[in-house]
Amino acid sequence: TALVSCSPGEKKEKEPEKQRLENVYLTKEFKLPKDTYGINIEFCDDVVYILARREILEKDEFGNDVYSSDTAVFTTDRTFSSFEEILTFKNENDWNDEESTSTGKSVQTIFSAGNNEAMLLYNKWYENWSDPEEYIYENSWTIEKISADGTVLSSFDLDFSDVEGEHFYVSNIEPLPDGKLLVIADVAAYVMNTDGKVEKVCDAAENLQTLEILDDGRTIAVYYDNEWNFCVGEYDLRNNEIKKFGTYPGMRGDMPIITPDGRLFFIDAVELVEYELETLKEKGVEINWFNSDVNPNYVHNIVYEDGAFYSIDQSDWKNVKLLKMTPCDDVIEKYVIDLACIGLDYEIADKIIEFNRGEKDHRIVVHDYSEWDKEGKQIGVEALDNEIIKGNVPDIINLSGLDFKKYASKKILTDIGALIDKDDDISRDDFLENVLEFGTENGKLYSLITGFSVSTV
Repeated sequence: TALVSCSPGEKKEKEPEKQRLENVYLTKEFKLPKDTYGINIEFCDDVVYILARREILEKDEFGNDVYSSDTAVFTTDRTFSSFEEILTFKNENDWNDEESTSTGKSVQTIFSAGNNEAMLLYNKWYENWSDPEEYIYENSWTIEKISADGTVLSSFDLDFSDVEGEHFYVSNIEPLPDGKLLVIADVAAYVMNTDGKVEKVCDAAENLQTLEILDDGRTIAVYYDNEWNFCVGEYDLRNNEIKKFGTYPGMRGDMPIITPDGRLFFIDAVELVEYELETLKEKGVEINWFNSDVNPNYVHNIVYEDGAFYSIDQSDWKNVKLLKMTPCDDVIEKYVIDLACIGLDYEIADKIIEFNRGEKDHRIVVHDYSEWDKEGKQIGVEALDNEIIKGNVPDIINLSGLDFKKYASKKILTDIGALIDKDDDISRDDFLENVLEFGTENGKLYSLITGFSVSTV
């Protein structure tokens, strides 16, 4: 794509004006129990259950450090003011090199059972690779129903013995209104009774990923079709049929958020975007992560509850936080600094948020042009180039993955070297000479790499 020159001499200079920030959510942070990670949160009426793992450091008989982990269940209310540990389970993982076997047991997830109660899903496995001709793997699944004080109310195994297949990996469970369970294992769903027996196999989807049951009784399926398109549709469990709503046009990645009232959201690198459930047409941006001072790289396990989005922030593994995000009703106006990129790494995103939080009048607004076609080819660069052709030159370009010489030849890049020479805090001497040479074209420094690595034999 040919670019027109957008040098300062060709653009009409005008005084900057403050702009209203769009799609801003207010974020409140809650510190979760210390030294926990891998957290799942489940809202069960008035009780909030938190399933978390902890790393345990012990000594073996020779005094060497040995690491293991346990899983703890905490309860709290919706203020998240305090946490009570109601259950602790030490994860088992016995590896025997002499016999070429391993066995283990762990808690996989937690889900609501209604009436302030929850259900825990346990996985137990056995592995044997002693015979190269016959690898053996067996696993089983158990559900425990618990009360808010940790009392185990009931327990039963999931029985797949009547279903064709050697072993199953359970990824999600949804309680049905009649007390039965909708279990997603591998790429199909199974309706199970309260004894854990399979009553119905629902395999209409090619590669089922997850199911959500709405308040109106509909079951919504997220799945891949046989051409690996990411699809959403309504699943008729009784007749084992799917009515396809549409195909998600963006990247396959995180599972969408489907709220009980039928709202559909997809996460991308800069925004949380809402789509029409029945058509998958884009409705608009709900949250701009950077305008809301949230690093999207750390956003995990998003849950929608009572008009707020909740997410786990694991940027600091020793101090995991819960984020509660609610719409900001105030009008916020700032002088905007536009940053264009093809994806952002964790560190740069952190620096942007740090700058934005410390600036009273200015705000970096991120425009991520990341876009891939079905073959996985990056096609977002063309969209960025087209914006520049129109004269919409960003204030900053993150050149990672881009050819800086192409943009330098069009005279739209500033000589960073000249800025460094005028700065009292940094100097060219702070950088390796070949690093500066890498970003230099025609005697001017246009690009600075933020890091590099050296591989040795």
